[in-house]
Amino acid sequence: MVPWSKVRVVSGSLPDLKGKVLVDVTNHFLDNMELANLEGKASSSIVKGYLPGTKLVKALNHYFEKWVDANPEVENGRRMAFVAGDDQDAKALVSDLLSAFGFQPVDMGNLATGSLPQQAGGPLAGLNIVSFPV
Repeated sequence: MVPWSKVRVVSGSLPDLKGKVLVDVTNHFLDNMELANLEGKASSSIVKGYLPGTKLVKALNHYFEKWVDANPEVENGRRMAFVAGDDQDAKALVSDLLSAFGFQPVDMGNLATGSLPQQAGGPLAGLNIVSFPV
């Protein structure tokens, strides 16, 4: 994972990624662990601006690392993984991968609004939510 303070620099050093699907797991923590002031913007919208032409999908950043590394299957349920993006095919691809890994993907909509609840400081950040079958 790239620290927020390095995202812009690292993005500028990457090869041409136009048309590629990228999963954004960044959170906007500064080096002192305070949250950067994004002026109401979604961090993923900012990252996408650094990587024009990519199919950016926000996913898994609401989890602490220990839960991403843990088995996504809990008893008879699956950990929910929130997914947001502007490209429906890219979201479907990421959702299918997450499902294959054992997560229960939840489509949160587009980047501008769907990634806000899951990024650091949002209401879903840090939650370990498990979906159980009815």
